[in-house]
Amino acid sequence: MEALHVMVQKGKFKGLNLSKDGPSVSHLFYANNALFFGEWSATNLKNLNRILRCFDLASGLKVNLNKNNVYGVGVGGQEVADLANILHCRKGEFPSVYLGLPVEANMNRVANWKPAVDVFNAKLSAWKVRDLSFARRVVLIKSVLGSITNYYLSFFKAPVSVLKTLEGIRRRFLWRGGANGNKIRWVVWERILKGKKGGGLGVGGIKEMNLGLLTKWWWRYKNNGDQTWVKVIRAIHEGGRSDNLGLEQQSIKSFKN
Repeated sequence: MEALHVMVQKGKFKGLNLSKDGPSVSHLFYANNALFFGEWSATNLKNLNRILRCFDLASGLKVNLNKNNVYGVGVGGQEVADLANILHCRKGEFPSVYLGLPVEANMNRVANWKPAVDVFNAKLSAWKVRDLSFARRVVLIKSVLGSITNYYLSFFKAPVSVLKTLEGIRRRFLWRGGANGNKIRWVVWERILKGKKGGGLGVGGIKEMNLGLLTKWWWRYKNNGDQTWVKVIRAIHEGGRSDNLGLEQQSIKSFKN
C-alpha cells in the first residue's frame, strides 16, 4: 500500500486542490479500503486505471473493479455512469456508506439514525436476558449498550428524539430485563446515570457522551494543526484566514445547542 501511495502521488492522477493555500487530497487508505479523490474527467480516471494496473503487475494484488463504485459530485447520473464504465466500476449514488458511516446523509434526520437504534434493539433479545441478574444487566449496559453507538456519536450530533429513544431502550432493559414486561422502576433514571460517588450506578448519559466525543475532536483540532484532516477543515471552512476563531465559535455554539 505504501508503494501504491507513492504511485498515486508521483503519477498522472490529479487530486483535489481544496484552496489556494490548502492541501491537495488524492487518496485515503484504511486497512484494505482505498478512497480516491480527483478531478472529474475521463482522462483522470484513465490515468487512475493505469496506476492500478501497474500496481497489479508489480505486486500481484489485483483490484476487483467490479466491486468498486465511482461517485460524482455536482454531475448528472448518466455522466457518472459513463465514466464508471471506463474503470468497469459501478455507479455510486449519495447518500452512501463508507467504513460503516453514512456519507452525504443529513444526520439531523431521525431516519438516518435507524442503524444505530436497530443495533440497540438487537441486543435486547429475550434469551440473552432471561438469566441475567440486575447487576449483570448494569454491566451489559455499560460495556455493550453504552458503547455500541460510539462510532456514530463520535462524528455526529444526535437529535434529541434519538437520544431519548436510546435512553428509553437502556432504561427498559435495566428494569424489565427485555423489551417487554412492566416491572417497577425503583429509582429515577437520572439518578442511575450519575457516578457512583454521586449515588448512581455510573452508567452515564448518552447525550453527555455524545457531547464529550465531539468536543474531543475540537480538542484534537486545536492541538494537531500539522495533521492532514485539520488542514482540510481549515481549507474548506476558514476561507484562508490565519486564525481559527470563527471555527471555534461555530463549534462551541453547535455543542451548546
